[in-house]
Amino acid sequence: MKTLKIPYFSTLAAGLTLLFSTSTAQAIDCEPAGAACTDPVGFITLTADPGDGQTKKPTFVGLGLFNAVEFQGPISSISNAVIGVSGIQASQFDGMYFVQIASGTNSGLMVDIVSTASGSITLAEDISMMIAVNNVIKIRKHHTIESVFGANNDFGLLGGDSATESDTINLFNADGSVDIIYYLPSPTNLWFNGQAIANTFIIYPDQGVFLRRLGVNTASRKLLGSVKTDRTALTIENGFNLISNVFPVNVTLANSGLNTGDGGTGLLAGDSITEADVVRFFNDQGVLKSYYLVDQQNNTWFDGSALAGDVVIEAGSSFIITRRNSSINWFQNPTF
Repeated sequence: MKTLKIPYFSTLAAGLTLLFSTSTAQAIDCEPAGAACTDPVGFITLTADPGDGQTKKPTFVGLGLFNAVEFQGPISSISNAVIGVSGIQASQFDGMYFVQIASGTNSGLMVDIVSTASGSITLAEDISMMIAVNNVIKIRKHHTIESVFGANNDFGLLGGDSATESDTINLFNADGSVDIIYYLPSPTNLWFNGQAIANTFIIYPDQGVFLRRLGVNTASRKLLGSVKTDRTALTIENGFNLISNVFPVNVTLANSGLNTGDGGTGLLAGDSITEADVVRFFNDQGVLKSYYLVDQQNNTWFDGSALAGDVVIEAGSSFIITRRNSSINWFQNPTF
């Protein structure tokens, strides 16, 4: 999966807000291993505040729902980036799908699928040292620009002939580049990044989406999907990371799982904001706030002036982690 970096985040920060609401999710029983499996389903409403028609107003969106599990079953063999899985067909899950490791020590890891052959899957990364035979995998399809925002711009963003005159969807890539995507209205009716049609550009489960709005009307859309009920691994690299809350529920800093009691597997504690890993997100007033861990043993969080363990990371939001240690996989457990 992609790790997101924002090398120039400070130039984008002021005034970011996210309006988000959820429905109740309907529980559906999971089918046996080796077949498709459906988690509880529901919808979230993603909403972007209007701009003023002159200055683009920023909003962060985080996807809290996944596409349904289309296959699950145990790994039968492992050879570098190729895993054997009985029941997989040739070309069945090529291109737009990812594997989630669903059991074992590293349950929660997510890796893109390059291709599938009869009885095997080629992954985008070699994770052979992190998995084992008989670990269960789940396969899901990725969200894309058109599945989230609508093939015909159902979200309601302002379109135009250029990024300058349009609302833009900004996706930060692992290499530090940014895809700036906007909607080309009728007669084109396509999402575009200035060079290529972007309808099928992937939005990764852990990827924060940065919107910039000129449009003077509120834009929103319901996103249908599955509630992920098991552990998820999110990569946090040294430096800036824009991370999505992958579960459709609020969590506090204290119960987020960011503190593992070890700065080598979770966030690094410190006596000051310059020594610790820093978590930043926007409060209800649109003010960027910074938080850090001061005591791992007692799970004590601080904002520079007051205790902050009960501060909420909202469902559907994204947040920034400035990591001072080496990269880690953060294993996040659902709190529901």
